[in-house]
Amino acid sequence: MLRRFIPTWMTGSPRKSDDISVGPGDNRLDASMVQEEKEEIPTVDVLSLSVEQKLLLKESWKIIYSEMGQALSFVGGGSQTKGGMSNSVADTFLKLFQEYPKSQEFFFHFRDTPVEALKEDVRLSRALQEHAVRVMQVVEKVIARLENADKSNQYLLNLGKFHRHAGIPNDYFGVMGTIFCHSVRPYLEDQNAWNENVEDVWMELFGHIARVMTHGHKYYHIATHVPPNIK
Repeated sequence: MLRRFIPTWMTGSPRKSDDISVGPGDNRLDASMVQEEKEEIPTVDVLSLSVEQKLLLKESWKIIYSEMGQALSFVGGGSQTKGGMSNSVADTFLKLFQEYPKSQEFFFHFRDTPVEALKEDVRLSRALQEHAVRVMQVVEKVIARLENADKSNQYLLNLGKFHRHAGIPNDYFGVMGTIFCHSVRPYLEDQNAWNENVEDVWMELFGHIARVMTHGHKYYHIATHVPPNIK
């Protein structure tokens, strides 16, 4: 069983993101957008970690990264990965889909496809691996920005806005921490580097990631430009 945080949406029907489309000359919608922009925007979530917590994240990430090998260059490249990390994270997605079928509906490419078919379909299996590696790439960037909260938040806000413009709902952001911890735990346990404190700080970090991405997703219309490539 996946441990710890399981969002309540997993047991019910997925929420649909509010679709706002503004066509040329559509003054009514343009006015609506202006009105929304005048609304008070909540403050972006601030991550507050102690020196010890940051050290736990950095040290455990070193172990995870060493096990990943070439996995972070998997997207758009070859399928060879050291340690099978992308396969491990992909397997965790499959386990999530099996235990909480509703969660699969939030992944456009994988919805309405039986889990067994996902395993056997080479194209879908590769797509699942690529998605898993992208989650790891987000973690890599956030860890690299632990000492620069503004830069980290800007990256996550843009990422949330990118998901909104791509038509991807924000419902599954909150479960990424569970997927991540379930995936990396065996690697950290092998190095005697897994304990409750490590799990707690990773879940705290992913809670922050989910909140900031959701903020960017919800208030996407405030941005004047969303770069095609998130950097």
